[in-house]
Amino acid sequence: MPVAYVVRPANENEKLHFKFLALKAERRFPNGKWHVADSEFSSERLRSFVMMELKGKPVIAKREYERRGLEDFYVDKLFRCHGNHEMCRLYKRRTARESMNSRAERLIGRNTLRGVEKVKAYVGIVLPLCS
Repeated sequence: MPVAYVVRPANENEKLHFKFLALKAERRFPNGKWHVADSEFSSERLRSFVMMELKGKPVIAKREYERRGLEDFYVDKLFRCHGNHEMCRLYKRRTARESMNSRAERLIGRNTLRGVEKVKAYVGIVLPLCS
């Protein structure tokens, strides 16, 4: 089920909207402990934001070339998870979100809408149908 979403133009980097989206999700679910994100969001700044501001545990895969500690994990090119077993188990839960995104994309129709306002309207209608 979608907790929070934001619609922005495709040419904007998703990392720029992580904090806004995480705060929006936290307002709806203030007791959330885990914050799961792809390795695209792998940065110390975002990890510390999750720990300090949201008081949660970041489940963000590190890139293969990043230095890793005992608590860290990474996902290889074949999407296999390596490293901390508990973190890998939590990270695999994101497949539910990915399938929901895929279903929403099929309902909306890929690349058929033009303009952020039209996409916002469609996403607002379709996401509740996907849960």
